[in-house]
Amino acid sequence: MALTQVKTSGIADDAVTLAKQAGGTDGQIITYDASGNPSAVGPGTDGQVLTSTGAGSPPAFEALPAAVGGATGLDLNDSIALRLGTDNDLSFYHDGGVARLYNTTGSIVIRSDDYYFKNSAGDEDIAKFIENGAVELYHNNAKTLNTSTIGVQIKGGNTGSETQLQIHGNEGQRGVIALAADDGDDNADYWQFQARTDGNLNIQNYNGGSWANSLLLQGGAAAKLYHNGNEKLATTSTGISITGNLAVASGSGIDFSAHTGHSGTGGEVLTDFEYGTWTPTLYFLSNNGSITYHDQQGDYTKVGNRVFFSFNIRVNDLSSSAGNTLLWGLPYQVDHPTNGVNAPSGASLFPITGLNISGNMFCCQITSQPDIEFYRVTWGTGNIYNALQASQIDDGFHLKGQGHYCTNS
Repeated sequence: MALTQVKTSGIADDAVTLAKQAGGTDGQIITYDASGNPSAVGPGTDGQVLTSTGAGSPPAFEALPAAVGGATGLDLNDSIALRLGTDNDLSFYHDGGVARLYNTTGSIVIRSDDYYFKNSAGDEDIAKFIENGAVELYHNNAKTLNTSTIGVQIKGGNTGSETQLQIHGNEGQRGVIALAADDGDDNADYWQFQARTDGNLNIQNYNGGSWANSLLLQGGAAAKLYHNGNEKLATTSTGISITGNLAVASGSGIDFSAHTGHSGTGGEVLTDFEYGTWTPTLYFLSNNGSITYHDQQGDYTKVGNRVFFSFNIRVNDLSSSAGNTLLWGLPYQVDHPTNGVNAPSGASLFPITGLNISGNMFCCQITSQPDIEFYRVTWGTGNIYNALQASQIDDGFHLKGQGHYCTNS
């Protein structure tokens, strides 16, 4: 009689070998069905995985889901995201046209010594971020911008073209380059270059706490210079227009050399112009005495090295004056004689009252003292020039005159 039933209590632990179990198909797996009875699953086909089908059903061999695969890496199909974080905070996928990285919590921190960004072929640079060094940006594989220890350098990538920094204002808005020096802690530190909507270029400063023009360039028109916000010089179609005075530094002048001068021209730079007053004063060589005046006025204009003067003098009392008569007080030193001849000078005299030289001519010369020496001329053979004496002038002497001379001052 065959043995058909064996109690489990009669079987020692580890006593049943694999050889004593019922045979099956290669690749099958023993599991239990919903009734708790042993059941064989499989075999599956190459590439399938064992997948749970839930309670009440045995597991089954099934193909991998269509989105996952890869023999040498993790392959995900289009629009299948790799999600990281408890709440799927970070996700990354490719939608067939664009790679997309999304982070919904906090920041993304990437750590590396250097970062190189290249095209998909790996043969062109796009950007480089170098530890303790430069940030470099490229255009068509040519470096056009890089940082340095002193700021930023821009260079055109095409060596055959000029380098440009282009700033475009929005419609109806200016294009502005804003500068600040010295950490920008004072109003005077701030400047702006403004391409304005009216076609002008303005350079402005913030020195007074509001923006004020320093230079204004009008497209196709004037260029204007400002001082403390006030226009001082502007170009015009015929030259320049100046508001205020034109100051020329010492040793410099206005150059007229563009004009064709005379063959004997010695210079074409106007180095000085001024006008003012001086005090004409009579002086007598033997005894100046104590002179009182009713009028003592003098005016002069200096153009370059030429001094033009006029005077009006009227004496109340000559007191005990004696000797040759001179007029002192000319505003500038007279140029020294050259080869014994004074530099060009001359004067016209208009005696009104108090001159007693009947029958004689009254004249003068300008000397290098500087002063004016007065003479009376006796007509005759050879004409005799004698210095005008104090005795030939009465109280109430009134004299006007004008003249010119050269100066080396």
